[in-house]
Amino acid sequence: IAESIYIGMHTYPGTGVFIISYQDRFLLASITNIANSGNQKFCIQDTISVMSSPIFFNSTPAYINSQPPALNCCNWVYNSGAVDPDGDSLSYSLSPFQCVSGYTNPPGAFIDPLTGIFSMTPTTTGKYALGVKIEEWRKFSNRYALLNTMLRQMIFDINSLSGISDSNNFVQFMIYPNPAHSELTILINNNKKYTFSIKNILGKSHIEKTLINNIKIDVTPWEMGMYFIELIDEKGIRVLTEKMIIQ
Repeated sequence: IAESIYIGMHTYPGTGVFIISYQDRFLLASITNIANSGNQKFCIQDTISVMSSPIFFNSTPAYINSQPPALNCCNWVYNSGAVDPDGDSLSYSLSPFQCVSGYTNPPGAFIDPLTGIFSMTPTTTGKYALGVKIEEWRKFSNRYALLNTMLRQMIFDINSLSGISDSNNFVQFMIYPNPAHSELTILINNNKKYTFSIKNILGKSHIEKTLINNIKIDVTPWEMGMYFIELIDEKGIRVLTEKMIIQ
């Protein structure tokens, strides 16, 4: 895995909508849902709005959860944990890979427009590409204006379609009430032991405990806002991530 970080400063000529883009010379070969992927280029872009007034200062959303290189059978679910430092609202939708031809969404691909939780039902093993569009909205005078559009492009390696697909290994957990005011209940659908942690939007951990079946947490002392619950199995693999609100 290679990581490239580019840091610089740019002064825009004025207000308006601008595109920041990056292009690399190649895309991975043998991606299941991109035809002839090895001979195509990788590119990515963000659209940002530049405004004149300081009260409209804006930062683009950030991701709390890193992308796992593989999704294990048979829980093909992922949540990037996108949060906005300014508290703006985010919406999610599937998006084609940029600058490529022959792209189709992964089989059964679905993303929740409010939570950003993605799921799929692959039909074969191999590499799958996923494009996600995240739109950032800010409320002005009881109306929402679109500030930015971010495109995130990921590749998941599906290495098995069977082996741990029985109902006891399909993990589902419930958080209620959500939003919570005083007490929060976390309920899981099997009898296995998991570790869960709750973090705020800055990634600061508020609690980390072992979970079997269910647990109740007093959140009365916690600050109001958005939090993320992360579930980790006994092998140290992150199974699920969910958003929660404390009011």
